[in-house]
This record gives sequence, structure tokens and C-alpha cells, in this order.
Amino acid sequence: MFKFLLYNKKIIMYIFITFLILFFFIKLSPKDINNFTNLMSGILTLSSIAVAFSFSCFSLIPTVADTKIWEQLKKRNTDVKIAKRLLSTILIFLVTVILSILILVLFIKDSNSLISVVFISLLFSFLFSGILELFSIVRVIILAVETRD
Repeated sequence: MFKFLLYNKKIIMYIFITFLILFFFIKLSPKDINNFTNLMSGILTLSSIAVAFSFSCFSLIPTVADTKIWEQLKKRNTDVKIAKRLLSTILIFLVTVILSILILVLFIKDSNSLISVVFISLLFSFLFSGILELFSIVRVIILAVETRD
């Protein structure tokens, strides 16, 4: 399942570095976050929308296979790269959805335990890397559109 993440070491690096920074230096806990429940609900909503967007983009790949943009992507050998990035983005945001649900269920807003700091650090590191992956997909598509004849 995590095979899609392992093809790109940058994703693992983003998650790991962000987790280390959040866990060791910032140490966010539910007690430190104002409107904790609203923030977790917002992250859950954003991640769900990102999963839906990624799934819809992934399902549209066969329908755009005959377009000029897709031909440009094939010429640049980025068609498979976009598919892999979409799959990794889906996986990252699914983990973010699961983590946000777990945090909402397991921790109250006044919690200050070490496990809550670990879960929140993981949540924000996956959210950060997922957003970066979405931007990289958009960047590749924009570059393909710009180089179109």
C-alpha cells in the first residue's frame, strides 16, 4: 500500500522533517490549539475534498488520453509520473482523514499528553506533504500546457 510513497523520496522526506519539527520544536497539543474541534473538522473537510478531487482526476486519465495535453505529457514522460503522484496524494490524504477522525474521537480539547502531540504532529506533516504533492501535480500540468504547440 505504501509502495506509491516509496517511489518518491521527497514525500517521505517532507513527512519526516515536518514531523520532527512539529514534534520536537513546536509540540502542538489539543490544549494549545484554539477552536480545536473546528480546526480538526476543517482539516477533515479539506482532506476529504482533496481525496475526491484526486480520485476524480485519476478517473479522468483514460478520457483525456487522446488530447494534445496528454500527448505533451507523454512526450515529456510525465504521464506515469502524474498517475503515481495522484495515487500517492490519495494515500496521503486518506491517512490525513483517518488521523483527523482518530484525533477527534480519542482526544478532548484539553488533552496535553505525549500521544496527542504525536498524532497532531503526524496529522500536520501528512497534510503539509499532501498539499505539496497537489501543487506539484498542478505544476507538471501547467508546464505541459505551456509547452503545447
